[in-house]
Amino acid sequence: MSLGKFESMAFQLAGYHGEEAIHCLQNSKFYCLLGWFTTENRTRTPLENDRALIWYLAFKQFKKLNWFNINPLIVKYKAACCMYQSEQYYATGRKSGYSPHEYMERLSDFRDEGKHLNSITVRFNETQCVNIIERLTYGTQVPDVLVVGVDDSLVNLEIPVMVVPPESYSIEIFDIRTSRRQMAETLTFRWFKGYYICKDHPEFC
Repeated sequence: MSLGKFESMAFQLAGYHGEEAIHCLQNSKFYCLLGWFTTENRTRTPLENDRALIWYLAFKQFKKLNWFNINPLIVKYKAACCMYQSEQYYATGRKSGYSPHEYMERLSDFRDEGKHLNSITVRFNETQCVNIIERLTYGTQVPDVLVVGVDDSLVNLEIPVMVVPPESYSIEIFDIRTSRRQMAETLTFRWFKGYYICKDHPEFC
């Protein structure tokens, strides 16, 4: 399967384990938007006011998008916006030839179309003896869902993967070795919106 141009949105789930999850929890009980990424390499001459413009656009929308600063290296500056958001744009948007306005359009597109589960990041929970999902990415359809550990740690494929959405009685658990297709069919972007995004921002639903 040829992917061609690839793009993806990444989300951090709020929680009590891991610095990013804890920082996210300080802003939302549900999730934080990490950013948007593409492999496309467009021809665009960077403009001098790109940083000022993305700073302004991020300041207007970061709360609505749950695009909070959860980077442990930047959180120490006590700024919810907009150093973190500007760095995200420079690393993934400007680098790929997107203007600040174009980047924000992609970042705020919460429609279901074209968003397939790309990857999950898990953290091993010793108490429950299970891999807990901490991050999910959605975008261009991929042949198989990628499963990675936090900080790029190795994942024991014999240990199940689990996600428990807050304020719900739903528990989803999967065998990584045999259920990746089922995972992609269950943890759809519509599922994510219903259990996470819509709880904070009904206007997107």
